[in-house]
Amino acid sequence: MLWFKKNLPLKAAPPINSQFDQGCYTLLLTRLVDEHTNAEALWQKKFTAYPKICEKNTQNENYRLQAALEKNPAAIHCYDEKLKRTRPENFIYSDVVVWLPQAVIDKALRQNTGALNALSINLPVLHQDRFNAQLLHKRQPHYALHGSDVLQNEECAFQFGFGIYVAAPQERPLLQIDAIYTDAEGQQHPFSPQVTYQTDSMTADNHIYPEQQTVLISNPSLHLCLRGTDALWFSSLCSHIQLQRRKEQWQAFASTDSAGSIRITTQQRGSDWYFECNDTTLLSENGQTPRLLLIIKPIGQPYSTFRPVDLAENSPVQPVKTSPHNAQPTWGATVIPDFHYGQGYKTIIPTGEPEPLLIVEGLALPRIDTPQSRVQGLKQWTIWFDEQGNIVDGNNPANRSHYAAVSANQQQPLAYFKNSGKAFAPISFEQPLFLAGRSLVVLPSPSPERFHALLKLLNPMQFILQTAQPYTIGRKSETNLPEIDLTLLNDPRGMEWETGSSHAGSMLSMLSLSRNHLSFSLENKQLQLRVPANKQPVYLLNEKLALQQTLQSTEHDSTAIVMPNHYLLLGCFLLRFSV
Repeated sequence: MLWFKKNLPLKAAPPINSQFDQGCYTLLLTRLVDEHTNAEALWQKKFTAYPKICEKNTQNENYRLQAALEKNPAAIHCYDEKLKRTRPENFIYSDVVVWLPQAVIDKALRQNTGALNALSINLPVLHQDRFNAQLLHKRQPHYALHGSDVLQNEECAFQFGFGIYVAAPQERPLLQIDAIYTDAEGQQHPFSPQVTYQTDSMTADNHIYPEQQTVLISNPSLHLCLRGTDALWFSSLCSHIQLQRRKEQWQAFASTDSAGSIRITTQQRGSDWYFECNDTTLLSENGQTPRLLLIIKPIGQPYSTFRPVDLAENSPVQPVKTSPHNAQPTWGATVIPDFHYGQGYKTIIPTGEPEPLLIVEGLALPRIDTPQSRVQGLKQWTIWFDEQGNIVDGNNPANRSHYAAVSANQQQPLAYFKNSGKAFAPISFEQPLFLAGRSLVVLPSPSPERFHALLKLLNPMQFILQTAQPYTIGRKSETNLPEIDLTLLNDPRGMEWETGSSHAGSMLSMLSLSRNHLSFSLENKQLQLRVPANKQPVYLLNEKLALQQTLQSTEHDSTAIVMPNHYLLLGCFLLRFSV
């Protein structure tokens, strides 16, 4: 925020800061049957004959696209001539990407009813009619439709906000963005990120248009492994890289949670901009780190073949090993919802200003071989992971051979780990575990009588915190929906029970979490905790994961304060507080 002294003479209005609120918003609707192309049903509940459609994570039937746009505006600072200062003002985003299940799109194209074309026309009309006076930069609404192989047949998703730009057919690109990934062996792999969408095409490209101010490049850790699982990936902490234009100047930011691990160096040469992103957390045997070079240049220029940062003028130019036409994979700009985690419709893309976060960083592996086990009769539990390290439902036995897993048995004093297609082996602190080409971090338990160990997740889950807002953490039910839902270990078949046990079929989340396990609020960059009486213990850990305090009382509520970079251990989950 900009501040001016009252007696400061202003000869001219300062330049408007067009930095938005840095939000990339994802609305995920479910319980659709034949309404994927019904614009009114997706836009709002009022006047629709399809009341069962709802937002997937909250089951809110009123929360549809109109409400999502209204409640998540672009907040920019405008100059007020009367007040002689800048003030924040909210505008409605104009660009929206619509994701439909690929099967739905294929069916509509086969039937040739024009339903997709009608949807692409009607949604912008509804958008224009509702928000005409509030549109950002008075830009007309533009929508792009895309197919998704991730969405279920009854789902659809909308995305808008930072980095989402849909070009109209008459718009002409001004710039292009290219990328070169240099692996730990020094080989260069060029590819083209997808950062822009078109209203008249179901494809995306690497173009930047005159009115486009922001570019979002997401999930580098998911896409940068270009040569198999043996290659070094970017840090799993770096969830996004964003590029922002202010007049003719470009800036690059890595996601806040990757602070200290991703270093970005900027160079400008004429009209070209170069951003080299170095991952300082990864180091190969020859001492090299993987690098990502992002290049913004006028459209039509040949592909860059050199690395500008830390390159002496007389150093030989490194040749590009492959042509851009053969480069793969593409790198999408939108943030498709992660259905395993269900973090809600809002994904924050941080800037240099850190956001208060509560981050699920790891799992505590509960013991069932000691008297401290909460539930008697549980003989074994197993938690499954997909090839990216996400927690998944292992209910389908046919898929289990493709999953990694951690497991514990009532008869064994150790926890066990297996990778895809491998056998279970005991977890050892001295021996690293590998998943998706990366090393899993296994840490000693701060409460050995209750947990075998702590297992750091490859893909941490983030929850954005607002000051002074009350939060509850727990597991959801038909009558309870906590702000931070940790119903993640949802595989009852991953648990084996003694015959006749009353808890047979329960989920591990249910056994380790209450519906209202604890409540808190964010005050002065601290978490003010309250743990209800008669709940399972909550452990407070310091930044080194050493036990600081145990909150558990049978008579009265317990209170405590959590400082930045300290941890909470509740149920099976390790959460870190970050500001």
